[in-house]
Amino acid sequence: MPAPMTTDPEIAVLLAEIRGGIAATLGNDLVGLYLFGSLVSGDFTPGVSDIDLLAVSQRFMTDPDIDRLRDMHREFVERHPEWEDRIEVAYQSKHGLRTWQTERSPMGIISPGEPIHLIEAGAEWRINWFFVLDHGVTLAGPPPETLIAPITREVFIEAARELGRSWIDRIHTVTDQCGESYAILTVCRALYSHQAGELVSKQQAARWVQARRPEWSELIEMALERRVSPNDNGPDDSFDDTVRFIETMAAELDGDNAPDASASTRARRRGFATQDDSRVSIAKWRLEPAMPGDFDILFDIHRRAMGLYVEAIWGWDDGDQRRRFRGALKPGVQAVVVDGAIVGMLDVRRGDDEVFIGNIELAPEMQGRGIGSAIIRSVLAEAQGHGVPVRLHVFKINSRARRLYDSLGFSVVGETELHYEMLWRTAEGTRANRVDPDRGQGTDRRYAPGDSSLRSE
Repeated sequence: MPAPMTTDPEIAVLLAEIRGGIAATLGNDLVGLYLFGSLVSGDFTPGVSDIDLLAVSQRFMTDPDIDRLRDMHREFVERHPEWEDRIEVAYQSKHGLRTWQTERSPMGIISPGEPIHLIEAGAEWRINWFFVLDHGVTLAGPPPETLIAPITREVFIEAARELGRSWIDRIHTVTDQCGESYAILTVCRALYSHQAGELVSKQQAARWVQARRPEWSELIEMALERRVSPNDNGPDDSFDDTVRFIETMAAELDGDNAPDASASTRARRRGFATQDDSRVSIAKWRLEPAMPGDFDILFDIHRRAMGLYVEAIWGWDDGDQRRRFRGALKPGVQAVVVDGAIVGMLDVRRGDDEVFIGNIELAPEMQGRGIGSAIIRSVLAEAQGHGVPVRLHVFKINSRARRLYDSLGFSVVGETELHYEMLWRTAEGTRANRVDPDRGQGTDRRYAPGDSSLRSE
């Protein structure tokens, strides 16, 4: 399978090289390989961010396995010294991923500042596994939900609280400005995750906290800047403010602010917003007709939002993608606009018997802000008013989008080699429940609007 696509061809090549090295080293013991973290969430910062991977093996990792993997990683860094301490891979067995809730299992880990070594991993890794389930991209093997024991929203919310509170003590082990910035941004994301019950990037969470708690805006802005360009190698006068910020956020985490995940899920399955949704500020958006002059902006969004999936399935051919995308910009396609800027696109086709969401894409930096789910809910509300169902297709490897549609009340009613066909029915039932062969079933859809694969909502 080709390497995933990114807007940086260097990273696409690196991912292919890493995947090849892991596959060659583990051989038939490699079950699956999954990309997650900032490279998928849209928060990747060149020269700073890590590449995060989960490699799943048939059996427990052993010392000889670690020795071979150590050689592979060392040779990789010799070829790419700028990536030293920026490749993080967890090597966990199928058994360990199935039993993480009740057992500790041997796991190989290489992370910034630590050479590859064996550890005993258990429930403390549940946030990492949630990340893989929530927005991981499959580079090899089956979908991650077939390997990782389910993680409920309640478990994730509690894990976020524990992570945020752990920094009350951990901050005093930080010795440089990068570590200080990492702590601030991690606590921001823990607070967002705890209160919203959802996962977003550190940068998105930081902006959310700035809006809610403007008295900490300057400190958070400094953390965002120093994450990229630290002034020196040690903490400075901001450290005391950082400690106070973490203590303040930890106190908020201890409050009764977490959403009722079960109630929220029940309401979302009916396709309507819940009171809990008001805890997160949703950007104001509107829809406008997409014009021919919008092509370059919309194609750039398409490449950044869907390139990973297109490359992983077919390989990215820029000329072919441009041709297909230009053909997709037909009358009726709408641009998603926030604050006067185009941030995405929507293609909805309305018929007498059903509504079909042909495509919905958002720029990665706009994902996780509730825009995608709000747009879909508006389509569902329209369909509800006419008493017709809503149909869409989603890539099988896009696990996060599949879970989003599940939460909004869609059900799988068919599948092809690459896609699930999903249907949302009105409360009173539907006037149609059929597969339309003209909507992409079994065809070559190498961009093909008709795929509703959101990278994240």
